[in-house]
Amino acid sequence: MSDIQDYYNLSQLRSEHIAMLRLTDQLGRELFAPRAFDHDRDATFPTANYDDLRAHGFLKLVIPHDHGGLGFSATEYAMIGAEIGKHCGATALTFNMHQSSMLWSDLMYHMPTLSAAEKEAFRPMRERQFKRVVDQGVLFSQPISEGGNNWTSKPIQTQCQKVDDGYRINGMKKFASLADHCDYYAIVCTEHFENQEPRHEDTMMFAVHKNTPGVSVVGDWDPVGMRGTTSRDLSLKDVFVTKDDLMMPAGVFIKTLPHWPHLMAMLSPTYMGIAQGAYDYTVRYLRGQIDG
Repeated sequence: MSDIQDYYNLSQLRSEHIAMLRLTDQLGRELFAPRAFDHDRDATFPTANYDDLRAHGFLKLVIPHDHGGLGFSATEYAMIGAEIGKHCGATALTFNMHQSSMLWSDLMYHMPTLSAAEKEAFRPMRERQFKRVVDQGVLFSQPISEGGNNWTSKPIQTQCQKVDDGYRINGMKKFASLADHCDYYAIVCTEHFENQEPRHEDTMMFAVHKNTPGVSVVGDWDPVGMRGTTSRDLSLKDVFVTKDDLMMPAGVFIKTLPHWPHLMAMLSPTYMGIAQGAYDYTVRYLRGQIDG
């Protein structure tokens, strides 16, 4: 099996980063890899892997130091995500959903285009999400896909409308990785107004607890691969949320792509790790180190 020094120049990495990469590899070899076959065969979620990740602080990996997190950068996270993928692709891909939710709450807050009012409104929202992860060890899913809809060119189809004391969300999310296994769904939706077409500027993002009335996981999940992600459909019917569930101010989410286009590449480390794992397996097989 390959080692991180085979493909990274360790002299360029922080000691804390190297230690976390080593820990990731250890967990992968000893725990994740032995469990991976059963999860893929049975299409079951790798819950035990998340118990291990939570116990070792991985859920707060990219949360800033001043909020109780480990303060790892997006690049450092990507390398750790790839190392997880080397041993269990389903764990790496779903881990990305959680880390992306935390990264977006941090990176978007520092965008230069935010107004002073937006930043002031954003501050308690991100603090609230970070605190949930640091203090309670909660796990976030980030279902954005809606099946056939391109949210980069057309407003998100899942909608929310203002009601007394909060909002009502209605819509359907496709490929909701971690479905039924996360604590919160980071739901992106568009606020609708009477006599006005939906606009990107009215994009909202809420932290919706999995047990909120109106939230249900539907559909089957029987793909060829990555079966452990349990990426079923998420139905949202008259789901009530309040302003305290907002993860960022209205309109901020849609500013992501122009300023952080590489955030969409956060899925890539998973597949880099899978490729490395496949390469390692092939080498061991050709050397006669694996039966078959």
